[in-house]
Amino acid sequence: MMTSMVGDATRWRQAIALALPSTRVVKWQPMAQVMLFATLFVILGSSAGLLQRLSMAGVAVAAASAFVLDDTAAITLAAVPTSLPVRRFWRVAATVVAITLWWSAAVAVATHRVGSFPLRGRALELIVFVTTALAVSAIASTVGDRIEGGIAGAVIVGVCYGLTLLPPWRWLPFPAHPDAAGAHMRLLMILAGALTLLTWASRDPARRPLRRESTSRRHHSAT
Repeated sequence: MMTSMVGDATRWRQAIALALPSTRVVKWQPMAQVMLFATLFVILGSSAGLLQRLSMAGVAVAAASAFVLDDTAAITLAAVPTSLPVRRFWRVAATVVAITLWWSAAVAVATHRVGSFPLRGRALELIVFVTTALAVSAIASTVGDRIEGGIAGAVIVGVCYGLTLLPPWRWLPFPAHPDAAGAHMRLLMILAGALTLLTWASRDPARRPLRRESTSRRHHSAT
């Protein structure tokens, strides 16, 4: 048991040591630029439409977060010891921290100007949009050239938010208002699905060809 604990501690130290190099190569510029403009979008203008602008700013930041998974060296790094799940874990973790800091500042500005307002639904909506953007980006990278999927993630988030502005049809994936009746449960279901897709799309590609090769060998031996 002691050996197992030492091994686990060693793996965690190795994973933490990879955090800084993994985040240095991330394309932070799109999300940083959008955060800047989103902050100005929330601050400027009248207080009457501030909450709507806050939601729109959150969607813009969530769409921009899809680009953090773009990796021009993904094909080259496929066979290195640092697996794709580990690299993506640190990218997603750093993205979550950055968006959390931005969201806290934006909410503080909104609260200062309009007073208290329902926050749980809007925060959950932002989490779902960010997770959806990352999941679509990861899937697009998996089925494509494994280099860029950020555009797909950003477009899907924009389309999903646009659908919430249409009449409240029941088939729409996202609720028209994050605090409406049943909205939280729907958002949680979408979040669970997006997390599942993100995890599935972040499997280590270096192992999949080995499994296909072994299956092919068994098939030829059987025939």
